[in-house]
Amino acid sequence: MSGNASPFNPRVVLAVLAIGAAAFVLFLYSLGAGWTGGDRTTGSGHALSKALNGYSALYQLLDRRGFDVSTTRNRGQLDTDALLVLTPPHYFNADALADLIEERRFQGPTLLILPKWFGFDAKRFSTAKDAPRGWVFLSEAESPEWVDELGLGDLEVSLSKEARWRARDTSGTMPEPGQVQTIAGPDLAGLVGGSDGRLLAAYRDDGGDYQAPEQWSDETSRNPEALAQAQKQVVLLKVDGDDDTADDEESDNPADSYWPLVIVAEPDLLNNNGMADQDRARLAVDLVEATIDGYDLPVVFDLTMPGLGSQANLLTLAFEPPFLAATLTLLLAALVVGWRGFVRFGPPRVAHADHAGGKAQLARDGALLVERGRRLALVGPPYAAL
Repeated sequence: MSGNASPFNPRVVLAVLAIGAAAFVLFLYSLGAGWTGGDRTTGSGHALSKALNGYSALYQLLDRRGFDVSTTRNRGQLDTDALLVLTPPHYFNADALADLIEERRFQGPTLLILPKWFGFDAKRFSTAKDAPRGWVFLSEAESPEWVDELGLGDLEVSLSKEARWRARDTSGTMPEPGQVQTIAGPDLAGLVGGSDGRLLAAYRDDGGDYQAPEQWSDETSRNPEALAQAQKQVVLLKVDGDDDTADDEESDNPADSYWPLVIVAEPDLLNNNGMADQDRARLAVDLVEATIDGYDLPVVFDLTMPGLGSQANLLTLAFEPPFLAATLTLLLAALVVGWRGFVRFGPPRVAHADHAGGKAQLARDGALLVERGRRLALVGPPYAAL
């Protein structure tokens, strides 16, 4: 026989336990991953932003072109062996950026995109309350004030009116010709310039052996109109390495050489607004490929400088290798314990009674007591008398 039937349906109880356990694990992961809510596809220019001043289009373009593209929210991972794309905002600690640039000279190439626009959510304005999510209004262009504090020499960033850009034997139009940001400095070698010779993108000529690809140099020289007044011949750089390693796509940069620093003063060449034009999109891919120059390096977009960073914690480490294996083991053990408890759910079965009631059982128990007490000799006479 069994006790009273359980008032709970086992299937319902199992569903409640499963959903609760999954929700708890998801909650722990969200805390570790920094899912604090909010729409991160808008706002300041970064790789997740779909606004005009964001770089999600460049991220997706590189991903579809076969690059190993990712983002990082951990400031401690900025020393990775990869092409690091930095998109700092207007107001930023220049000393921290200068230290990072100096540290990465021996770690990997760096692509620094200077800010120019301030983006404001279009829905905040009464005239565009029905605007789709991610649409922004751009303020007047403004150059950052911390460029001269990067320790890269006497750099000067200014705004000018450039209608076109030129590089190699190609050229194109600017999306906002009245507000084009340019850069100048004695230690810069031009990559992309404007029609009047101003530099829109350049790399740091810091003594590293940055050789220009012959094809790019020849094509530029055959176009005398391209960057005629530039400070230096417009070339794309080649990462330092000897002739043997330069042709090997799988080779690594020598430990005693410098990795290049590429500075893009005009963000409209690479942001979502710039990616609307095929020529500018091709130029963006060419800049990335030239910076890597055949080396098998991933591309990492930094999210810490735009304010989307997160610090490492125990919950974050629990869901990352090598601690992920221990976390999965604990979750599996908890699943086994939960299943054991589930199949035991409900009142236990009532076992048969060892001692039945009634006179017969009373006589049987009395006989067993006499037998255990070894007093059988005392039982015979009284039983005979009865």
